[in-house]
Order: sequence, then structure tokens, then C-alpha cells
Amino acid sequence: MRQLRKTAGQRYWLRHGCNLRLSVFFEPFFSTKPIGEGPAWALPWVHGIVEAMGGAITVVSKPGVGSSFQVYLPTYANQSPEGLVEPLEEIPRGSERILLVDDEEEVATLGQRMLSSFGYDTAIETSPFAALALFTEQPERFDLVITDQMMPRMTGSELWPADA
Repeated sequence: MRQLRKTAGQRYWLRHGCNLRLSVFFEPFFSTKPIGEGPAWALPWVHGIVEAMGGAITVVSKPGVGSSFQVYLPTYANQSPEGLVEPLEEIPRGSERILLVDDEEEVATLGQRMLSSFGYDTAIETSPFAALALFTEQPERFDLVITDQMMPRMTGSELWPADA
């Protein structure tokens, strides 16, 4: 077993002795599973959030067994949790119509539930091609489109370019 920490250029051993950079864990669509046998991990999201908060991620990997990730976040000495975030008087609500596009059905469904709980009329699509067809046929049906940036076969930027 070998303990690894993500640093620039560091390498690690993955099952079957494949020598890969540790940073590959944090690349979009990286998975140790064969294609079609499970989704890629959401590690790029986790990594971005943890680093933005001044934290770190360590990995312990054992060939043929698996990997374990530890997330370390900074503590704030002499600060109460109440002092870190201003409480909201009331959570804002909306009534706009949103098209949410994410290739992972679970993420799309969760997003739909969350947005609907704030009053938004939310439709979901798990295929960027189906989303584009729906929007092209009924553009007046939506006030806003939210896309996952990292989808297989078409990114969010390719689906709706900034100049569109």
C-alpha cells in the first residue's frame, strides 16, 4: 500500500501496476471502470471546492483493492459558525421556467427537485442533443438553460456557445 498526496507531477500505481499521474484522478471522466460500467467520479468538483477552501485531498491506493480519499478542510480558530455566514432573512423564490441539462440522471433529478423547491418550473434532459432539439422546437418555453459543462460527446459550451 502506498499513501499519495496530490502534487504537481506526482505519480501513483493503479491496479495492475499502471503508473499514472495522481492528477488523473481529478480529470473529468476519469474512471477505473470499463466504459459503460459506471459513471466517472465527481472528483473534479470536489477537488475544486476543497482547493478553493484552502484544503487538501490525500489518496491511499492499493492495487486490486481500491482507493480511499481523505478530504482535509481548514478550521477557523476563535470564530463561531454564525460569524462565517450572514443568515438570510428569507430564501428568494422564483417562478421562471428552466431547462436543466446534465448527462447524469441522478444529478439532473436532484437539480430539478432543488430548483422546484424554490418555485422554478424545471424541465430536465440527460442528452445535450435532446435538450437542443427541445429548445429549438419550443424556445419560448424556457427563460433559462443550465447545462453541465463536462458531458460526454458534447460540452455545455458546445451546446450553447457564449456568442449564441
